[in-house]
Amino acid sequence: MSFVLSRMAACGGTCKTKVTVSKPVWDFLSKETPARLARLREEHRVSILIDGETSDIYVLQLSPQGPSPAPPNGLYLARKALKGLLKEAEKELKKAQRQGELMGCLALGGGGEHPELHRPGPPPLRAAPLFLPLPLPLAFSGLSVLQ
Repeated sequence: MSFVLSRMAACGGTCKTKVTVSKPVWDFLSKETPARLARLREEHRVSILIDGETSDIYVLQLSPQGPSPAPPNGLYLARKALKGLLKEAEKELKKAQRQGELMGCLALGGGGEHPELHRPGPPPLRAAPLFLPLPLPLAFSGLSVLQ
């Protein structure tokens, strides 16, 4: 974490070419919707590189791309668009995680069959089934069928 903070401090607060993002969000965005990232890169003519990382975040670096000069506010607009895209990806990731949890819950019988499986704490105690002795066959009871 100190590496990221030192890199961010080196920007002096006026550096607007870097964006920090959690690893799960970036991985989700780059794997699930790479077309959105490609469109952002093309529309704003920027490259997005991973400049640094810790165990839980990436620091992304935006830089102008191409031979033609970028508009004066090009990096600002690209950064703003990237942050919006990251926010959307975070929402989609949370939604996907919630659906995954729901599917796992349904797989355990969350359809109302066993509500006790969804309560926190130990499972409720159940009475042991009562087994009654089976009746002896008539031949062994000393009774005759013809009586």
